Amino acid sequence: MRRPNHSYSVHPNTIPNGNGGPTVNLRVPGSGDHEAMAALSQRVGSPLPQRSLMIAERGGDVIAAVPLDGEPAVAEDTVEAASAVAVLRFRIEQLHHGHAWEGRLSSHRGVNAA
Repeated sequence: MRRPNHSYSVHPNTIPNGNGGPTVNLRVPGSGDHEAMAALSQRVGSPLPQRSLMIAERGGDVIAAVPLDGEPAVAEDTVEAASAVAVLRFRIEQLHHGHAWEGRLSSHRGVNAA
């Protein structure tokens, strides 16, 4: 049986869009993400956690922010964002149990879009 020929490669920190749309990137926020994170907070009407987190970004827009400590995520109300939250939670679990993540991730904090 032949395998399907996919035109994209899958990276462990991305979620490809099968419809040809922008890929969702999963990562630790950087200093340049404050504006996009504040925009997410404003769109969903919920403040971002003031603790270490990971984000899901699509085309320059942050669509989800998930705290590393298991607290509730802040995310758009879309299937894509819900999928990203599930993958981020799984990835955070992997990092908690298998890798030295604390030094790299614990210094990244959310922003308050008050």
